[in-house]
Amino acid sequence: MKHRRLLVMGIALVVLFSFVGCQLAKKEGDAQGNAERDRLIGVFLTREYLDLFDWDGFFNDNAGALAGGDLVVNGEDSAAYEGRLYATLTRETRTDDAGETYEWIDYRFEGVEGIRFFCVEEGDTAYIMISDPGISGVRQAITDTEDAKRIDLEAVLYVAAAAETETVAWYLNPVYQSADGSVYATAGQGSSLTGGMTEGASFSTTFDETETITADGASRESGASIKVSIEAKFPAERIRVLQMGAENAILTRKEYDAAALPEKIVPEPGAEYLIVETVKRDLAGKESISRALYGRDETKFVTFCRGEGTALLEWYTYLEWK
Repeated sequence: MKHRRLLVMGIALVVLFSFVGCQLAKKEGDAQGNAERDRLIGVFLTREYLDLFDWDGFFNDNAGALAGGDLVVNGEDSAAYEGRLYATLTRETRTDDAGETYEWIDYRFEGVEGIRFFCVEEGDTAYIMISDPGISGVRQAITDTEDAKRIDLEAVLYVAAAAETETVAWYLNPVYQSADGSVYATAGQGSSLTGGMTEGASFSTTFDETETITADGASRESGASIKVSIEAKFPAERIRVLQMGAENAILTRKEYDAAALPEKIVPEPGAEYLIVETVKRDLAGKESISRALYGRDETKFVTFCRGEGTALLEWYTYLEWK
């Protein structure tokens, strides 16, 4: 965690495991790894536990052992009852601003609220990044060579700071892609902070998977690493933009509601730099102001404002200097 006060107070990161724990999905293929298996491609973040376990099937198949009280369940036994939430694929032909047509591809988990962050392989050479509002600071690296096939993704989900009486919980559900192209999520692990999350507090989860695939006498490494950090911020309420001249004189001063910032600001011809003041409100209701300076070489500034849920939306305001 980044916030030292939480460390001193001993507010612990609590990892909540579902019945099958944080074990990644059981994938197709033989014991030697010689068949192509379902590949980890990202995560689907939800506020509620994604209950996909086939409890009826488990109890029906193990009724005798349960009645005798001698059933010992391990991850391999329970993996057979893990469910999958398949994504619906949508393809549309769209037209860009230049009048050129292109194919728009999307994968959605219908009927389930959450935030998607995964990279889908399309055909033999194309990769499509699926990322919902709320996902920030994305880093991605795709390796697809004769020797290795790998996806490395990293991102931050900023959430509104919560009081010490609250518990902040998110479930990170691994997302896989099968050899036939289908995409599905499995129930993952839940991470939470007891005692709330003040500004700057954070925790992260990483899913890592690597295997060696052998076919026709040739070996190829396949794998993925998906890291998501969740960090608390006080959402911006108002933004003040001060345009400053060469003699440090204020040319203009304008205030915006954080949820209604313009997409573009054109500074005055004589403006040499901007001072952007972000007005926030802490958990006690007290206002605080942070300031940042932007010179003529800066092209944008970022604001984190409150969305529909607890996830904060990253809004870019572009600067078009004259």
